[in-house]
Amino acid sequence: MENPDFEKAFVVRAIDPVEVRYILTPDMQLRLLSLRSRVSKDIRISFRRSHVFITLPHEKNWMEPCLKHSAFDQGQLNVFLGQMTACF
Repeated sequence: MENPDFEKAFVVRAIDPVEVRYILTPDMQLRLLSLRSRVSKDIRISFRRSHVFITLPHEKNWMEPCLKHSAFDQGQLNVFLGQMTACF
């Protein structure tokens, strides 16, 4: 990879090195580094066919509401909205 910071942050494994160069353009490398700095150092990314899979380790389960609170509880809605915003 052309970006030494990207090489330090990620381990790249692939069957086709040419395809990797098409996917991991310098711009994509910068974007992935930016995402990693914002969300988690343990981020994992996989490219399969035309899909991107991203895993973000977290100490709490995401997208699981607390059943003790109303579905309309503003705090619970804010947590869910924050999680959705982080994903998109």
